[in-house]
Amino acid sequence: MLVMAVLLALTAGIVGTALTDVAPGPAGRFAQLTAPTTPYVPLTSRLTATFFCPGVPAAAADGSGGQVVVVNPTEAALDGEITVFGVSGPLGTIAFELASRTSRGFDVGGLAAEGYAVAMVELRGTGAVVEQQAVLPEGTSVAPCTNDAAVDWTAAAGSTLGDRYQLVLSNPYADAAVVELEFATATETRTPNEFSSFVVPSRSVRVIDVDQVARDEAQLSITVLSRRGGVVVGRALRFGGGGRTGASVALAAPGADRQWLFADGEIGEGIEETFTIVNTGDRTASVDLSFFPAVPVTDTVIAPVSTEVAPGRAVVVSVAALAPGFTGRYGASVAAAGDARIVVEHQITRPTTGTSMSLGSRFGSARWWAPIGVAEPTGTALVVFNASGLAGTVSVSALGPGGTQPLPGLEDLPVAGAATFVVDLPPESLGDPILVESETLSLVVQQWLPAGDGRRSGGLGVPE
Repeated sequence: MLVMAVLLALTAGIVGTALTDVAPGPAGRFAQLTAPTTPYVPLTSRLTATFFCPGVPAAAADGSGGQVVVVNPTEAALDGEITVFGVSGPLGTIAFELASRTSRGFDVGGLAAEGYAVAMVELRGTGAVVEQQAVLPEGTSVAPCTNDAAVDWTAAAGSTLGDRYQLVLSNPYADAAVVELEFATATETRTPNEFSSFVVPSRSVRVIDVDQVARDEAQLSITVLSRRGGVVVGRALRFGGGGRTGASVALAAPGADRQWLFADGEIGEGIEETFTIVNTGDRTASVDLSFFPAVPVTDTVIAPVSTEVAPGRAVVVSVAALAPGFTGRYGASVAAAGDARIVVEHQITRPTTGTSMSLGSRFGSARWWAPIGVAEPTGTALVVFNASGLAGTVSVSALGPGGTQPLPGLEDLPVAGAATFVVDLPPESLGDPILVESETLSLVVQQWLPAGDGRRSGGLGVPE
């Protein structure tokens, strides 16, 4: 009965009408700010598309650096430019042409002498997928690049208790931007004077050492509000406290939303896992957390949970305490009631693979890309959540010279409603961009890539 209640809640609206959407809505015009959403593949008749990446470390002797990867799955060649910015301003422009059904990585970290290199990718044509890969001594991290700059950003989760925490603010535009930073800890919310009117110069990057501003905080949420101009906000975390290892370099959340979907939660021995929920509004938000086990049978259920989040504050939910006796993977929906808007991040630490942190998706989609692909066998390359609540089939393909080709044993996989399943990629697909698709279902896809020393780096795929 508990499983039936959970499934009825899913189809009746706890996760909201956005689960039936298979696209993020109208795409914005070139260089124009639009309503922020999950990074996606623009598929329109527009002549151009632009992507803004959160930033990779400058190349250094300790192995730090990073690249931007552009995938062209279309039937026509694409050409464009990558403009790279650093703390000293523009660092250079890379002009390129990308043949049909190919992908290419660009070393942008090598252009920076210090700090972070942030890339703006401008393409003539649409349909491309853009992702960045950051490398630090603590590990490798992959993250999609956003479709627009924005005027408000939230980094929901984070810690300065043994972790190195940096905020990477970039301004790709011709005029200076002025922003305000608000820091929310477990006990207070404040804006230090030096960040009440913080200037991000034109076409440049500012890096804030958050661990020097707010020391020894077990939980720290940061909101960036623009007083003038649009910016891009990345967050770089190097884990070292509380048994965490690895690194995460990714976008903060532009704006906020009612609902966030997650493909890969897991409860098991030694696993530490939390959802951090930030209420960006001015009224208390009532939030429902719904969990959907990989095998939804009556004796493996995680009951839905409700919590209240005060305005401008964060609540951290530890999942293991909510599900006594349950072990295994699950998908999740975190949704606010009414017109409240929240930002939600998921953090999971596994004893064997380290720590990963990622935002959820604001919507489900029928098609998802894992752009960089997996360079070596991982055991768990992708985790797919069927967020529609309906049974159907899912196929997994690899992009090659002949287009997307279904992978052996991964075509028309039967999937139960509201179920989560793991995809192990065959050796012949290693290094190829991967497409996960369904004709009828709304999906959420989490990708997992090797991150060094046995660690794994997780992050959302990129939806169409």
